[in-house]
Amino acid sequence: MIDWLEQHPGLVVSGGLSIVLLVAGILVVPGAVARLPEDFFTSKNHKPSLWLNIAGWALIVAGAAMMILPGPGAVALLAGVVLADFPGKRRFVRWFLSRGRIFARLNRIRAKRGKPPLKKP
Repeated sequence: MIDWLEQHPGLVVSGGLSIVLLVAGILVVPGAVARLPEDFFTSKNHKPSLWLNIAGWALIVAGAAMMILPGPGAVALLAGVVLADFPGKRRFVRWFLSRGRIFARLNRIRAKRGKPPLKKP
C-alpha cells in the first residue's frame, strides 16, 4: 500500500485536498451563512471588512474546487460571493438565489442554528 502511495503522489495530494475542503466546507460554510444579518440581501448598506473579503475570496476558490472535488461547492461559492466585494456582486447574488432551491437551503442552515430566515431579494 505504501509503495502504491509513493508511486501516485498526485492522487494522494488531490485526495488529501478533497478531504480538507470537505471538512472545511462542512465547518465554515454553515457558520458564515448563520452569521449573515437577515436583511443581508435586501439592504444596500452591507460592505464587508477586509477579513470578510479575504474569507469570501477563499470560499470562492474552495467552492470552485469543490465543484470537482467532494464538498458543498455551490454553497461555498455562494457564501464566498456574498462575503467578497466586487463589481456586479448584487446582481449576481440575486440571479444565483433565484435558481433552484439554494435560498431555501440557506434558510434551512440558519434554522438549524436558531437564526431567523433571510429576506428574499
